[in-house]
Amino acid sequence: MIKNQIYFHLTIILSNALLSLIITFPAITVLNTNMIDDEGDEFLNIWNFWFIKEKIIKGDLDTYHINLQFYPIGTRLFYHTFSLTWCFLSLPPFNYF
Repeated sequence: MIKNQIYFHLTIILSNALLSLIITFPAITVLNTNMIDDEGDEFLNIWNFWFIKEKIIKGDLDTYHINLQFYPIGTRLFYHTFSLTWCFLSLPPFNYF
């Protein structure tokens, strides 16, 4: 009984993975050289990931203040479009860079 359930779940997982590879086939071959985004926000998202990682590494948890712009004073990022959920989810892969 349990063996049949394991096979069933493995079949579902493998078929979903195969279907995902088939659907994204042209794009899956260039993932290491190209970014896939048709809205033009790919560089902003990469900067967001870097910025949040730098803030957390330095121990500064005020993610809505930046000193890199308008240097001595800095500026607030209240109207910036951070997706903090995706930034925090991206932390483990970016820890190696």
